[in-house]
Amino acid sequence: MQTVCIVGLGYVGLPTACVFAQSGVTTIGVDTRSERVASVNKGLSYIVERGISKAVQEEVESGRLRATTDLKAAVSGSEAVIIAVQTPFEGGKAVLDHLVSACEKVAESIKSGTVVIVESTVPPGTCERLVLPLFDRRGMNDGFEYYFAYCPERISPSNSLDEFRMNDRIIGANNQASLERGGSLMRTVVKGKLFATDLLTAETTKLVENASRDVYIAFANDLARICYHLGVDVHEVISLANTHPRVKILKPGPGVGGPCLTKDPYLLLEGLGERRGEEGLMIVTARSVNSGMTNAVLELAKADGGLRPGSKVVVLGTSYKPEVADPRSSPSEQVIKSLLQMGCKVSAYDPYCKEGFGAEIAENLAAATLNASCAIILVAHHSFQDLKLDELVSNMAPDPLIVDAAGTSRPRDAKSGKYRLRRLGDGKNSRMGTS
Repeated sequence: MQTVCIVGLGYVGLPTACVFAQSGVTTIGVDTRSERVASVNKGLSYIVERGISKAVQEEVESGRLRATTDLKAAVSGSEAVIIAVQTPFEGGKAVLDHLVSACEKVAESIKSGTVVIVESTVPPGTCERLVLPLFDRRGMNDGFEYYFAYCPERISPSNSLDEFRMNDRIIGANNQASLERGGSLMRTVVKGKLFATDLLTAETTKLVENASRDVYIAFANDLARICYHLGVDVHEVISLANTHPRVKILKPGPGVGGPCLTKDPYLLLEGLGERRGEEGLMIVTARSVNSGMTNAVLELAKADGGLRPGSKVVVLGTSYKPEVADPRSSPSEQVIKSLLQMGCKVSAYDPYCKEGFGAEIAENLAAATLNASCAIILVAHHSFQDLKLDELVSNMAPDPLIVDAAGTSRPRDAKSGKYRLRRLGDGKNSRMGTS
């Protein structure tokens, strides 16, 4: 292996490029955004997470990693191409323009014997229906003139480099030669197992992984609403239920965020074509439950007239999950926008994420909570889990309300006379909650 080209330097592509470069492979990253290319070539990472900044700096300085906007030149000088462009979900379907454009240019530029792997998440059937024909039209036969495989990513944005190397992966291809060539390429960097299958199964498996997580979370969130109305604490119920050897219920929260769980269930259903709407009822229900948690959080805050126009509210956490700086599709966005529409004055504080979604961004917790009548905890960052609520309310207005939608507080905290505590799904220790 002499040179590998990574098309797309986003949250998947940049870590992919770093891992290959760290393995000693000459790596060229390609992106249409010139500012992102310039940043990488200076040894700087726009992604904030463990190890990425150091990896970009070291690999650029070593000469193993560089970036360019010239896709055709990068592809023609490479023996392998990995495509990791975005496939957003808009207007009820996947937008595959970036993928098609990238694959068209790759098909125009690859030399004989090149390995082409798509990492981007796509609806089932995309590779067979859209991607392979782009190469076929140029007289290139998969498994002969080039080798095509689909190997979806399985990384967490908080630990991309290690997860890329250590996690097991699925790789799909429509012939043995492409499976072997694609597998050989991935084994240069992946230490986990590679499970081989066909293209359609690989595409479907990726989406099923994320759809299943959405369903699991929806069950926990549904339980939160049930337990409130029953007058029990959902956290205690789940903890006790999980002592059963065959039960593993997740924790409830303010919804589901991020670039995958919010769209991949829909991409899975998109593959059904005309049967969409007839199948996948559990997936549709899960999406509805998780999307509806914004209202559950707001009801906790509004009960007994707790919020009025002009009230100052502090939102703790704007990233889409703990310990990351990534705000994409964060449940906090809809909560903040709803509060602003109600006429509340909203400040936001997150130790990692600097996105406020229209709220005033506070530099520290003290500034965020100053004179606030309500604090809403939406992300279970470690620093919020360690936060003593007596300290949290020390800067707030008298008789403040704390809404814990992230499960960072404990039932004993509800007994304090210094503040009112409402915990999502807790009908045992707080009598205000979801409707």
